[in-house]
Amino acid sequence: MSENESKNIMEKRVDVYLNSPKQKERWKEKADEKDLSLSKFVQFAVEEYISNEEIGEPNKAQKIAQLENEVQSLSQENERLERVIGTYKDELQEYKKMQFSDKDKSGKKNYSPKLVNKIRKDSPVNEDEILRHLNIPPSDGDNVSWVSSQLELLAEYGLVEYTGDGWRWKDE
Repeated sequence: MSENESKNIMEKRVDVYLNSPKQKERWKEKADEKDLSLSKFVQFAVEEYISNEEIGEPNKAQKIAQLENEVQSLSQENERLERVIGTYKDELQEYKKMQFSDKDKSGKKNYSPKLVNKIRKDSPVNEDEILRHLNIPPSDGDNVSWVSSQLELLAEYGLVEYTGDGWRWKDE
């Protein structure tokens, strides 16, 4: 090797002292996985780090922390929205029940489509089946009254009738 070649090699050389032989072995394994020499692997890793830093890309730890914060924020927002939806559902249910609380009130009534469809499809249907279909526990007195009021008004209009087996849709 000429003196010029030797000088050229020395100008390009960088010595890296690792923390342990185990660390060197780990780097060597990673290099082998990518079919690179250890020298090429280190060059690649350093250049990758520099290019990420130059384009302002955060390192993995920063990126993970950002994503964890974003997940936490989105989870909190999701919980908040679920509470809002629950409140709106409760208010809507109260509004629907109010329509049937005074049977003497005239005007348009919005019957539960699930109730009407269940009776039309599965006649006769007893009240326990109807409550199960509407996800109303029998202990929920307000909602049970709401269903009963609807059934009674539908019966008054001649759309349903109560038989010994349950409520039946009248197909006249």
